[in-house]
Amino acid sequence: MMTKKLLPTTVVGSYPQPDWLVKRESIAGRTVPRIRQTGFWNVADDLLSEAQDDATVLAIRAID
Repeated sequence: MMTKKLLPTTVVGSYPQPDWLVKRESIAGRTVPRIRQTGFWNVADDLLSEAQDDATVLAIRAID
């Protein structure tokens, strides 16, 4: 039988994007950043989806 591990949550809202993924200075004083915003990402458009997936995996692994 497979044991399921719960994903504990401790904060309300989004997990912060890593600095290698986003340009922080481009969002200073703005509303909540949206995925489709241009000039927000530090990653080329053709690699963005993979980089976002990588950031998601890193956030999940940070829980362990």
